[in-house]
Amino acid sequence: MRVVRLLKSRPALSCMLWVALCFFLTSTVYMSWVRHLIAQQGGGAADMLSMVAGYTLQAAGLALAALRLKRRPDADHRQPFILVLLLFTACAAPALISRTAAGAIAFGLLMNLFCGAIAGYYLYTLAILPEPDCRGVAFGGGYGIATVALGVLALPGGGIILQGSGALLGCVPLALVAAFIASRLPAPHPQETTERPLELPGRELALACATAVLLSLVKNLGFGFPSADIESGLKPELSRMFYAVGLVAAGFINDRSRKNGAICTATALIIPFIMLGLAGETVSSFIC
Repeated sequence: MRVVRLLKSRPALSCMLWVALCFFLTSTVYMSWVRHLIAQQGGGAADMLSMVAGYTLQAAGLALAALRLKRRPDADHRQPFILVLLLFTACAAPALISRTAAGAIAFGLLMNLFCGAIAGYYLYTLAILPEPDCRGVAFGGGYGIATVALGVLALPGGGIILQGSGALLGCVPLALVAAFIASRLPAPHPQETTERPLELPGRELALACATAVLLSLVKNLGFGFPSADIESGLKPELSRMFYAVGLVAAGFINDRSRKNGAICTATALIIPFIMLGLAGETVSSFIC
């Protein structure tokens, strides 16, 4: 079984735990920042800053990391990753505790840029994992662990993640631990772990980007943006724990069959439209 293989594979297991640590750090800080923006700016402005400007800068950070990795695939990327991680933490501090809107916005947007770069480095490490059929499980498992951990961390606060200085007290040590682990990891060498150079054809890249955009748009149909959900009393930190199950399942399915993974993706795009069509019907609550 793939779980047994994952547990027996030290590189795959280490990668999964490292992804979990990095995603837990970035998602915890991001959620704390969004709540800080809502308190300062209100829901509409918070959505524009986090969902539009923030996500755009995350994409830019990921692209910059990918560009560097493409240009120097054989270089030791541990030190650049640690630098990006420390810059992310340095920007997160004023973004979470600044009493002025300008400080929270400026440092928060910079934080999102480095958040994307962090993702670029751990996605690259996943892509050159020696066991190709464990990559999906390592990715989904890492994100799943981080999502559940975020929900558990929010339980003492009634489902609301730590805010301000409280968030920093938890995130700064976590960032230092992640940096220390990264410094101890063996340097990745693509030529030793893959049979051919890592390449992503333009058509596949376009398809991946289009799918990510569609999923981001469709998941909010009929529900509203995060700030609207938060202001209405929904606690994303807890509701996202169910997301972890889908992440782990997606990893298993995609490792086993790319075709079945594509079918699951298409299904995820269709279900929200079915839910809208069944709005007000008794059956819709069961489908949820």
